[in-house]
Amino acid sequence: MFSSALFTGSMSEKEIVRPCGIIPLLEQLIDSGYLQRGDGIMADKGFLIEEEMRAVGLQLNLPPFSRSKRQMPAGDVLVTKRIAKHRVHVERAIAKIKKFKIVSDKNPNTRLGIINHIWYVVSMLSNFQPHILK
Repeated sequence: MFSSALFTGSMSEKEIVRPCGIIPLLEQLIDSGYLQRGDGIMADKGFLIEEEMRAVGLQLNLPPFSRSKRQMPAGDVLVTKRIAKHRVHVERAIAKIKKFKIVSDKNPNTRLGIINHIWYVVSMLSNFQPHILK
């Protein structure tokens, strides 16, 4: 699981992608053979980072979303179901982290200097919890 430093809520997902360090990590994973060019990366619908992923050689998989109140085309419904089947594992991983009271509660300003350390430790500790896949 990749865990970056925390960023302010005023930054867009696209603005976060460069400084968070995931691009160099993905490039390393391709160079080491763990990922292949053309493999897919899953992201939420707010992560409009298709150009960045294409530059690395990866395909971005976003759940299709309807901009209007009309029904989704049948093809998009199938894609959405396929992505949702895998997306549930991402949601479960996030839920494991949020179970830690120190990150789920409001944090006082006195923790600002260490909040990234707390986030990293909790993210890594969640890896020692029971697996999310059954």
